[in-house]
Amino acid sequence: MIRMVLTAGNRELIYFIVIGKYIYYSDRKMRMYIRCLPKPEKLLDIQKNLTPLFEFTPEELEEYAKNETEEQIAQSVIRDAGLKSCRLVLKKEMPSTELMLDAIKDKEVIVLSELT
Repeated sequence: MIRMVLTAGNRELIYFIVIGKYIYYSDRKMRMYIRCLPKPEKLLDIQKNLTPLFEFTPEELEEYAKNETEEQIAQSVIRDAGLKSCRLVLKKEMPSTELMLDAIKDKEVIVLSELT
């Protein structure tokens, strides 16, 4: 599992977690992490206003599909965030366990305490 904190725009903090091939996103307005990839279809059916956050170009999806490790996925997230003027503040790694992967397998929304 890789946790990242980045700054966006006017010093807002945004958070990403990479577990296996799953990417989760959160910010100060959200109390939980929402899965970015794979796309959270059920959640977007309910919360249509979140749809723009999870629109990716075919090239971006292809790039993420090529990544094999959590580290490669994290580097892609950092690179894409940098293109939107975000800067990495903190990156923390800890081993992903089968228990973690089973806990998030079909979840589109997670709370960090569920993983520890």
